[in-house]
Amino acid sequence: QHRSDEAAAAITRAIQSAGRTGGPTGALLADVVARLDGVDVNRLAGDLRQPLIVIAVTGTNPGDHPEAAADLRLEIVRALLARGASPIQHEIHPMGAHAIIRASVFGHLDILRLMGQSLTTSELAGALNEIPPVNGLTALHDAVLRAGTADPAILPRYLDQIRWEVGNGARPDIEDFSGRTQREYADEIADPGRRKEVLAILDSAIPMPQWNHP
Repeated sequence: QHRSDEAAAAITRAIQSAGRTGGPTGALLADVVARLDGVDVNRLAGDLRQPLIVIAVTGTNPGDHPEAAADLRLEIVRALLARGASPIQHEIHPMGAHAIIRASVFGHLDILRLMGQSLTTSELAGALNEIPPVNGLTALHDAVLRAGTADPAILPRYLDQIRWEVGNGARPDIEDFSGRTQREYADEIADPGRRKEVLAILDSAIPMPQWNHP
């Protein structure tokens, strides 16, 4: 457990350092990878008891060099997946979510694509449509909510993320714990142009079976 906790701390520390200093991140990645040797990458770690891959995808890219943090975050996830990390293993705290939901919350589309490649079609669709026990917001709920308020400069990223999620089986008709669907949240977007774009993507969704939601 101690080694898993050390690996968790190293992941967080490396991403923060990349965002603060920028530049080549090879040494930071090498330090994280070295700490993964002999560690069960699916063992829950840290105070919140999260899988290492959840820790790696949680958070915005920090500092004056967010692009460096984003690049390192992606490579850490790649290293974890290569060692058998599961993107659908649940954390205990704070929301009982998994890495697909976490990555969607923070807009890590490249990581979502990478993790999706490690799952079957049904596993990915099930993960995208899973209702977490805290607020009931699926990955697509989170993506739609963020598209509604995102800075115009990053809005295209969230639109691409919604397209990817819908294209991989995310349903726009699942109610969260407040009783609202993803489409209903899109209907509430204040900017009419933005609202039209999001609804057009949601309306393109092909009806898909839901493996963990009746």
